[in-house]
Amino acid sequence: MTARNPSEYLAAFDAAATGLDQLSPNPQAVILHRIWDTDLAEELLKRFGNRLALVVHDHEVYCPRRYYYTPFGRTNCSRAYSLLRCGLCGSLVSHRHWQGGLPTFLRGRFSEFQRRFQMAKRIPHSIVLSEFMRDNLVRNGFDHQRIIVLPPVVPVPENVPTPSEEHFKNSLPMIGFVGQLLRGKGADIFIDILKELARRGKSFRAFIVGDGPDRPLLENQLTDTGLKVEMPGFVQNPTNWYDSCDIMLLPFRWQEPFGLVGAEAAAHALPVVASDLGGVHAWMLPGKTGLTVPAGNVTAFADALCTLLDSPSLCAQMGLRAKEFASTAFSEDTFLKGFANIL
Repeated sequence: MTARNPSEYLAAFDAAATGLDQLSPNPQAVILHRIWDTDLAEELLKRFGNRLALVVHDHEVYCPRRYYYTPFGRTNCSRAYSLLRCGLCGSLVSHRHWQGGLPTFLRGRFSEFQRRFQMAKRIPHSIVLSEFMRDNLVRNGFDHQRIIVLPPVVPVPENVPTPSEEHFKNSLPMIGFVGQLLRGKGADIFIDILKELARRGKSFRAFIVGDGPDRPLLENQLTDTGLKVEMPGFVQNPTNWYDSCDIMLLPFRWQEPFGLVGAEAAAHALPVVASDLGGVHAWMLPGKTGLTVPAGNVTAFADALCTLLDSPSLCAQMGLRAKEFASTAFSEDTFLKGFANIL
């Protein structure tokens, strides 16, 4: 069950947790998910060997900063891990993050991270959500043959409104953003794009669903632009917002390892305009289910949106293709077949 409270979320795992001594001695597979206790991983390697697999769904395996972009200018990175360079880059953070003091913090960024990185490479199999993440692991010395791409399950709701040309002609289009309100997700760029659309004389409605530290800055930005954008904050189940949306806009700055919101939008028959970064091609067929543009290029985003706003038939066709694609690529059956291949 989804929950924002970490203790409530973790309670489900705590209730099911067992000690190593209670594990089956002969499992088909042992799958590690975000377990960075290197001593525990070493013990599991000794015990289960080739049956061990590591789920890598984020950049934290090969990037001490975790976000895979530089501290100055927030430029996306494409380099392989290097102890000195990445350790220094990962150390350029506020002293508020020096948990345990500076020596402990630096040890974590250098020697402990390197040990963890080398341990991860020794785990016989890796499971990722996208080809983009497979490429990142290969760049960092992981064996291509031992990396399995397994996209997640993204259910297609039964009562998704069917896109139609008439709908787009007869109602003011709704442009949506769903995600955490922090710089990497690009909600501020979303507002700049809406401002550019308004400058071009386009009429629309818009919403920003999500919460985060940038909310006050975004509210001030909206006040300055004079745009009316709904901001309901964190929504436990955003289905109604997806259903009310006509075009999903995802101008993220950072390299999404997968980008679940894009896949959810596709499942809700929504065309998406997104930054051409990270794992976007795992759920986007550019030109067929949506449009990709260079990250941060407000003019290019506005051009792409105008292409959809000016062509109701194209918008409807892309939405239908997106739903069809999601129904196959992210179905439970597809996932279970992939999981069976892992076993």
